[in-house]
Amino acid sequence: MTDYLTDYKNLGKEFSLNLSSKKIKIEGHKEFELLSLPFTSNAGFVYPEDDYYSERDRTFTSLLKFYCNNNKYSNELIFKKLEWSDRSIAENNKFRIPVLIPSTKSKNKKATFLIHGLNEKHWDKYLPWAVRIMEETSSPVILFPIAFHMNR
Repeated sequence: MTDYLTDYKNLGKEFSLNLSSKKIKIEGHKEFELLSLPFTSNAGFVYPEDDYYSERDRTFTSLLKFYCNNNKYSNELIFKKLEWSDRSIAENNKFRIPVLIPSTKSKNKKATFLIHGLNEKHWDKYLPWAVRIMEETSSPVILFPIAFHMNR
């Protein structure tokens, strides 16, 4: 097993969101596959427009209305503060997500989401953690950004 800094450097050299698939073998670890999958969000209907919600999914809309009506601060501070300009930026709605997949031949029925991105611009810092989680769980790790500026 190698240390975090060594893994950080080695994985940083190998990581790319521009390739759809890449086999990676670094010192101290088993080979794994890095996928870079396209993701398109269709969650634009979540955000209120003039205090009304889209009718695309009535169950979700009803639950969201109930939540916002009973959690005033989430509604006022989160949903109302997401400007239309943020919603219309293509990179916020369509981007690539990295997925690390162990080279084992078994079918995986589980995966781990590693969600982050606050004050981060790149995934490099998270790659050693993702590899370790993938190895320890023998399951894929999906790196999903929560901030507008994360590798977009």
